[in-house]
Amino acid sequence: MALDVFTPIGGTVALAVGTATARAALPDPRIGTEDRSLRILNAGDDTAFVAFGGSTVAAAVPDDGAPANGIPIPPSHAPEPFRIPPDATHLAAICRSGSATLYITLGRGL
Repeated sequence: MALDVFTPIGGTVALAVGTATARAALPDPRIGTEDRSLRILNAGDDTAFVAFGGSTVAAAVPDDGAPANGIPIPPSHAPEPFRIPPDATHLAAICRSGSATLYITLGRGL
């Protein structure tokens, strides 16, 4: 069985995240959309919530019992791997309180 090893493509993007939505364009969209993946490392002290979408995507922090447009990325944890949705051009992030720095690396594989 072959391993699906992550191969980075291009540089890593740093995204400063606070209590308002921050947004970044996904780097190097030239690779095939079915193959795009990324790793997100939260180097901050607070959980960040990320969302994928177009140029106006906004991330949100979920409240009790109400879903929101955000996937939690815990602080000081191993990088989280994601396959990028085919139509996504941007990533948005937000923290409930405090701040975080997300390091986003585009590549292939997970």
